[in-house]
Amino acid sequence: MQPTQEHIVFIDGDCILCNRAVIYLDSLDTESILHYAHLQSITASKTIPTQYIQDKNTLVYKTGDRVYTKSEAILKILETINGLRFLQIVMRYTPKAITNFIYDLIAKSRLAISSNMTMCKLNEELNSRIIK
Repeated sequence: MQPTQEHIVFIDGDCILCNRAVIYLDSLDTESILHYAHLQSITASKTIPTQYIQDKNTLVYKTGDRVYTKSEAILKILETINGLRFLQIVMRYTPKAITNFIYDLIAKSRLAISSNMTMCKLNEELNSRIIK
């Protein structure tokens, strides 16, 4: 896949766990396909439905005209960057109700999970793929 701004991952810009997830995704994204934007950004307000912007617990992935959320967003992101094949297989064959339940548990606990973590500084190349 060619890198374009057609593949945008929207995350809570204030979340340390989300920040670290972006760094991890970048390590899997060998072709630099993904771009990132905060749910609090102007790009988000112009690009995705308001309901997703208001719910900071929801990861949103926009590719072309399609918008994916929660566990489906994770699966589509991994498929796009060809990352974590085993997890892709598990997620494909696990009912979405179960994968979203697990996603929701982590999302609701993310602030507690990251309370002892510090925000990571993004490298220059990754920083260039953050859309304001």
